[in-house]
Amino acid sequence: MPVRCLSFPFRPGLDVPVRDYDVHGRRLTVRAADEDLHRATASVLRHRGILPRRPAPRDRLTASSPAPDRGDAPAAGPAWDLQMGRLSTLPSLPPAVEQIGRLDRTAVDVYRSGDRLIVRTDGAQAEVDVASGRGRLGLTPAWAVEEARGPTQTFTHLVGMVLVGLTQAAGWVSLHAAVLVRNGRGVMLLAESDAGKSTTAFQLVRQGWQFVSDDSVLLRETDRGIEARSMRPHFCLDAGSERYFPELGGRDWPEMVRDEVKWRVDAEVLYPGRFVSSCRPAAIVLPSMTGAVHSTLAPTSSRSVVPALLQQSGFRLAVGSERAERHFRLIGRLLQQCTTYRFKAGQDVLEDGPRVARLFAAPIAP
Repeated sequence: MPVRCLSFPFRPGLDVPVRDYDVHGRRLTVRAADEDLHRATASVLRHRGILPRRPAPRDRLTASSPAPDRGDAPAAGPAWDLQMGRLSTLPSLPPAVEQIGRLDRTAVDVYRSGDRLIVRTDGAQAEVDVASGRGRLGLTPAWAVEEARGPTQTFTHLVGMVLVGLTQAAGWVSLHAAVLVRNGRGVMLLAESDAGKSTTAFQLVRQGWQFVSDDSVLLRETDRGIEARSMRPHFCLDAGSERYFPELGGRDWPEMVRDEVKWRVDAEVLYPGRFVSSCRPAAIVLPSMTGAVHSTLAPTSSRSVVPALLQQSGFRLAVGSERAERHFRLIGRLLQQCTTYRFKAGQDVLEDGPRVARLFAAPIAP
């Protein structure tokens, strides 16, 4: 039985606004029913470091037209396509559907059906055909006014899950991790939110380290091994962090898209030249917060890191056995090239940056 999917009232010959974005060399074409949707989507993509392929394109294509290759970025494979529109009501879920996850903060449910990843919440639904690299996101009228003011947390999660499905189409894996670089060697801080990743990463940047991301990267296989590429070039820090990091003071840092009590800090403004778009990880560190005065860093077995790697890379979201096997194989190759550690963060993460940098000398030792 064919899988039912979202459909929008776009007709051949009907103009719809189109924007092209670059995702590490892969073109993402977004076709939206109106400019409000485009503005909200552009804000979410910018949050993830995904920018237009050229400044403010104003092209308009018909709904059935192929997207042009403008040549603004090197081709890295077939283009992705995301179509967004308004719906009167949400369609029913297909009969053979399996729920594989739920984002509790925004009540977003995630399903799998054949080659499709389906993300659904009250008043909105997104689908990705992973085999073809095509996505659709539909919003009911109740969302129109809210999203016109700017992207909500729920909309941000919907677009984020669409990106997860599209990156699967390319054989890439999204990983929730901070990635730092020192002397050409990458270190990944791998943990759930509020485990101290961003604070530790920013402290290391203050001590001269480079950074790929404080939160999200794409993993992909290369001839040199597994490479991590940035999917968020700014830092997410608690509002008021200038108490410990005085260089943050005196600036009007914007709020994070998903968290009003967090600042979106552009570390390149404070430390020019520290951002690098990619690296080859050489170490994986599992951080956790403690009440101790001093932090500790100790080796751990690669086996102990596997559960966190599978969870933070969204292994349960893999669509189809072939992609699940490819995902697991990539994680295995990553572990082969990395040493593994546990980091118990103490108060010195905030107060004694040089000491923390000395601890992290071990993972980057040749």
